Amino acid sequence: MKTLLGQKLDNKRLQCVIDSADKNGDKVLDFDEFLALINR
Repeated sequence: MKTLLGQKLDNKRLQCVIDSADKNGDKVLDFDEFLALINR
């Protein structure tokens, strides 16, 4: 699976991003926040 920038993301890491978004109560992250999470 790839992000729009072509970075490879494994499913586990993507799931972490989704879970952390759910925990914060926002299902939809703003794209900059999404990048910040996956690039941590």
